[in-house]
Amino acid sequence: MMKAPVRSVLLTTLLLLGGASAGMAQLNIGLTGGVNFSKINNDDLDATTTTGGVGGGYVNVGFGPNLSIEGQVLYTQKGAETNDGDLRQGYLQIPALLKFHFGNGEGTRLYVFGGPALNWQWDCTISVGDTEVDCEDVAANPEDATFSGMLGLGIQFGRFGVEGRYETGFSDSIENIDSKDGTFSLLARLAILGSR
Repeated sequence: MMKAPVRSVLLTTLLLLGGASAGMAQLNIGLTGGVNFSKINNDDLDATTTTGGVGGGYVNVGFGPNLSIEGQVLYTQKGAETNDGDLRQGYLQIPALLKFHFGNGEGTRLYVFGGPALNWQWDCTISVGDTEVDCEDVAANPEDATFSGMLGLGIQFGRFGVEGRYETGFSDSIENIDSKDGTFSLLARLAILGSR
């Protein structure tokens, strides 16, 4: 059965995109990608930050010059480095973001955003030295789905943009371990259709 956070994100996304379609002012479609700086927050792990990639596409629906709703489909890499080994996790991630754009819609514009994200574990490995094993082979069972939230700030130059965001996990990424992740991301954007 689908967990409550999963249902909440999917329902919110459908309602937002459904409402947006009814009164659509501007449809924007594009690509986004960049780098993650990720860490698992656990007092017992003594974990440090690891880097990974993030990339995918987005659909943004604008309501006038200042407000928009954006759904994204991303592949994102998270994890942590510890004295016992390095954890690498890959997720299929679906954020649903509310964005507020400053200015009148022309030229360079700043924007802020926030919203929930649903993450499906795609792959998970642990490496010690030159040896790499699947997480399940060492009884570190990854959760199939996790729930997180993100806040960020961006700047748009016509069809191009850059943004920074911080994502915090609301659920554990590894079963029976306090393993909520925190990820700072830097991304570039290119609008293929529209200008956001």
